[in-house]
Amino acid sequence: MARTISFSYGTKQGRKHENNEDSILVIEQDDIFVFGVFDGISGLHDGANASKAAMEFIRSSIFTEVNSAYIKKHPKECLLTLIEGAHKHIQQFEGNVQMGTTATLCLIDSDGYLHTVHVGDSPIFLAAERHFAKLSDDDSICGRLTKYLGMPGELDLNSAYCKRKVQNGILVLCTDGLTDGVEDNWLINLSGIRINENTASMLIDKAYDNSCSGDDISLILVSISGDDIPLGTTQESQAAATGRKTTKGWNIMPFLLVFIIGILIGTAIDRLLTKNEPELHSPEVDFEQIISEPIDTINTYNYEYE
Repeated sequence: MARTISFSYGTKQGRKHENNEDSILVIEQDDIFVFGVFDGISGLHDGANASKAAMEFIRSSIFTEVNSAYIKKHPKECLLTLIEGAHKHIQQFEGNVQMGTTATLCLIDSDGYLHTVHVGDSPIFLAAERHFAKLSDDDSICGRLTKYLGMPGELDLNSAYCKRKVQNGILVLCTDGLTDGVEDNWLINLSGIRINENTASMLIDKAYDNSCSGDDISLILVSISGDDIPLGTTQESQAAATGRKTTKGWNIMPFLLVFIIGILIGTAIDRLLTKNEPELHSPEVDFEQIISEPIDTINTYNYEYE
């Protein structure tokens, strides 16, 4: 299956922080793509070092502890082991001070499957054919994190992993600094753009200008496209693309014709019975006032990695 992965990424220090406490990870090796976003927790000691420690641990471990063939065969075990290792690495940090970070880690394999591990509240989104879905659940209650790397004790990862088939779409990994400053419409429209090296920085700058929280902002955009049948195609178009035959149902045309004739006859009779009644007119409606304007898409140029 031919497949194209395009990506754009960036991070920017927030106005209210002395240091950027976010870290991002982008790795491509042997047709395996790994992306990660880490948001250091400001309320604990040294969030910047926590996120960097988690990122560096995963970056230095992923293709050194095991080979690419093992990762392709056991992606779930590899990702969970990396996250668990990063968690313990932060716990044992020099000085024995409590520090923590969120972690969002994604692996795209050669078969087009998306494997994700999510800990904390740095979200994952998927934009495809003007649809936009959040692929992660926040580990928080009333804005307070309930799970993060470096927290005391064992890290419960039973519900952290997920596997999905992604045919075409744009994957969004970000910290909450981005969602604080960018309208949902901009993210929804990502499904209609082509990714270039400046796309992420453009959205980051927009979020920075509009942010009220002043938080650090990190973003990774990953465009996935291939020869699979696009999302949302009809049964007939899928059959044409794959060469399969569809199962035909009953021919409803005769029933539909009888139904229409019945309506026409009934309408004619009703007009004869009510021809002397005054005709009522509905007030005109200005549809331009009640229909929202279409959302503008972001104009970009393609910048792809084969």
